[in-house]
Amino acid sequence: MDDRQAKISPKICTYYARPSKQEKLAETLQHNLIPLMTDCNKALQYVYLLFMQDATISEAKKKKLAALYKPLDSRLLFLAKLISFGMERQFIKRDTRNQKLIAGGSLSPVVLDYIMDSEVPRPCRHFLGREEELDELHAMLEENSKVFLYGIAGIGKSELAKAYAKQYKKYYTNILYVEYAGDLHQAVTDMDFTDDLPEDGEEERFRKHCSS
Repeated sequence: MDDRQAKISPKICTYYARPSKQEKLAETLQHNLIPLMTDCNKALQYVYLLFMQDATISEAKKKKLAALYKPLDSRLLFLAKLISFGMERQFIKRDTRNQKLIAGGSLSPVVLDYIMDSEVPRPCRHFLGREEELDELHAMLEENSKVFLYGIAGIGKSELAKAYAKQYKKYYTNILYVEYAGDLHQAVTDMDFTDDLPEDGEEERFRKHCSS
């Protein structure tokens, strides 16, 4: 849950470690942040889910802070204490590679950390002699957002796609390989993301997968 760009001053961490200061932070959030949000309850729900799904946080800590989330009138205190807890955690410098390109819209956000079993299958080890097709495919994708490979079964459409993914992977932030069985909606729904919950229905899974 730590997405900081730089380490927070120990003085600030110590200041907000006091319960009285966490209550003051909750009041500050109430007056200065909440009025700017269109749906604060939904935002708090997402924060809560991220917190509960973080495998690096102990169950004891989750239980202690989660108790504050349940009463509606203490959710801002939950957020304040969670922020304070985040400040105290070990800082791991964020990988800034491609961040400027992502922020500028030149690259899509990296999603491979959130998708389970997202590896693209390797092409057949006997794949050869399609260099012109690979170059042409790359040129077409540079000019168009979508390219469809079509033809009769068995002529190597899938192998060409897999070979392209292997050869040109450095040009892309994400490359996903999805088996299509005649229903694109179902194919997206059936993908496994790390934040999927057991109680999520098909429409919720589809919505979350499309928004990631």
